[in-house]
Amino acid sequence: MSRHTGEIISGEKYWRQTFEAILEQPLGTWFADMEGGSNVSELYEALRGSTWFEHLVKCEVIRLSCVPRPEKLGGQIRDYPPLICVRRVVSVRIPDATLVDERLRVGIDLDLEGHGRWSGDVSLYIYSQRALQKERAKAAWMAENIRRIEKDERMLPRPSTHYRVARS
Repeated sequence: MSRHTGEIISGEKYWRQTFEAILEQPLGTWFADMEGGSNVSELYEALRGSTWFEHLVKCEVIRLSCVPRPEKLGGQIRDYPPLICVRRVVSVRIPDATLVDERLRVGIDLDLEGHGRWSGDVSLYIYSQRALQKERAKAAWMAENIRRIEKDERMLPRPSTHYRVARS
C-alpha cells in the first residue's frame, strides 16, 4: 500500500517505497525497535564531500541486506535482515550529494530473491543532527511509556519540548 495515497501498489512502486522506507529510517528513531535503522543520515553529515561517502552508503545497504535484526512479532522473536529480499547489492551510485528538499537521490542496482534484477533511483530524506536528536528523544519517550504500560506503571508526562506555546 502506498504510504502517500493509500492505494495498492506493486512492482516498481512497491520496491522503491520499500527501499526508501528502510534506508531513510535512522537508527534509534522507531520506538518499536530502538536498535534498528539506517546510518545514511549520519554518513551524509560526516562524509558528504568525501570520496568514501558513496562506498559507505553501499556498505550500509549491504549491512541492511544481510545482518539479521531481531524482530518482535506478537510474543515471537525472529531474526531477519531489514532488506531480506536483497540477494546481492550490485551497485550504489550518488551522482550528486546535494540535497533537494532535504532529500538525497541515490541510484541502486540490486539482485532480488525470486524477482531478479531491480535498478532505480530512490529519494532518501536526510535528517539534520538536530532533527535526529529530536526524533530519537521522541522514540525513547514512546518506548519507555510502552514499557511502563506493559508493567501497569504510570506513563511519563509528555516532554514540554513537544508543545508549542503561543505567547501573547
